[in-house]
Amino acid sequence: MQQDRWYNMQSAQARKLWPMFQKLSGYILQVYDRIDLKSQKKKDTMSFVTRCEETIEEMIKEELAAYTPEVPVYSEGELDDVSEIQDDAWVIDPIDGTTNFLNKVPLFTISLAYYENGKLTRSYVYDVMNDVYYYAQAGQGAFANQARLRLGQVAGECIVVQERGAVLPERMVNDPRVHIRSIGSVSLGLCWLAEGKSHLFITKSARITDVAGALLIVKEAGGIIKSLNKDNDEDYKSGMVSAHPTLLGKVLAEMTTS
Repeated sequence: MQQDRWYNMQSAQARKLWPMFQKLSGYILQVYDRIDLKSQKKKDTMSFVTRCEETIEEMIKEELAAYTPEVPVYSEGELDDVSEIQDDAWVIDPIDGTTNFLNKVPLFTISLAYYENGKLTRSYVYDVMNDVYYYAQAGQGAFANQARLRLGQVAGECIVVQERGAVLPERMVNDPRVHIRSIGSVSLGLCWLAEGKSHLFITKSARITDVAGALLIVKEAGGIIKSLNKDNDEDYKSGMVSAHPTLLGKVLAEMTTS
């Protein structure tokens, strides 16, 4: 990202964190280039990627400790549910799309979310391979680099990002205007929705670390996110669906009757 793009970011907080993302990106790209897809020792490659992901996590925690020294940082396995967050906290996913990364599929992100007094107030997702920095602040809108994000309504063709075996209503599956994709990264799928690259996102399950960084980006872009658990709208482990409010209402109605 060029210097003028950094200067024109619409969020002061996003600008403050950008040097960290640059540092992380440099390390990730070095690791990415070293992955050998022809290696017969797949376990060794997986162990290598796991160690790298752990290194990235430590790098993030070190950077955030300097930025907000009194605020705890939770990563995968350290937080079961968003209801556990009562005060200020960071929720991070060092690499969302690890399987893609392991296989050199260029669809993965670094994902961060900031909670104040238990409420999500800031979201950051960086698409490393495409150099797109998504960010949002509560009440201030969502952006991709400098561009404001706003969901549009579906007019004709509909692109659905479907993850982890989520089931769509039969009518949508059989509709030739509906095109279903799976990209292997929950946070990136949600950001694509906010950006208008897709129109509906659905997953059968998701950890809070998978989704936290992108939740506010979707909401600030005008999208709605619903848990598939009718009794707890923040239970993303039971699955979630997200879209423009008009489309989401229709999809939820069909899922109820199908």
